[in-house]
Amino acid sequence: MAMRNTIWLSFVVMLFLQSCFLFRRTTAYDKQNNMAVQGIDISHHQGTIDWNELKKEKLAFIFMKATESTAFTDPAFKKNLVEAKATGHAVGAYHFFNFCKTGSEQALHFIATVPKGETILPILDLEFDADYECHKTENEVAREVNAFIEKIKANYGRTPVLYMPVAFYKRYAIGNFKNCELWIRSTEDKPSLPDNRKWHFWQYADKGNKRH
Repeated sequence: MAMRNTIWLSFVVMLFLQSCFLFRRTTAYDKQNNMAVQGIDISHHQGTIDWNELKKEKLAFIFMKATESTAFTDPAFKKNLVEAKATGHAVGAYHFFNFCKTGSEQALHFIATVPKGETILPILDLEFDADYECHKTENEVAREVNAFIEKIKANYGRTPVLYMPVAFYKRYAIGNFKNCELWIRSTEDKPSLPDNRKWHFWQYADKGNKRH
């Protein structure tokens, strides 16, 4: 995710909550029960996680980094997946996209890493990154992202959520990926997309603090 070596907080459905945890936080809206639910986003950057302490939190789901590009697997993914499932929370796994590689290649890496048949929400992280800046056109980006989406959907039976900053949305996503739910990063204000498309998740800050 953006500034992946830092701790950041995420919030969803225009809900702004103050929090102080050594985890990247996400809040979602449970339409069935008409209530906000909270979750966290983790990777190996969080280090050792006290899962017993986490069980005390009122969490509904846990998102975690699984893969990046065509070969990198988050070293904590397998352990985090086992531990997260043991808590009984819903689980999501995300892939950090490399625009210098094909979407199909990257989808195959994700599929080889994230177990099929698990109740896992697939997430695709799309953003500008100096390491993967290959100056693709909008059509080229759409082609490769759609290739990733189609392979993930065919394998897991679920369409991935797309994570992206507002700037990325404006440059590449207007009119594209219409069947995907959006997780939008906007650290200065509530996201307002130029085509009035609805978003489902809002990351509003890049950093959080450890609770004392």
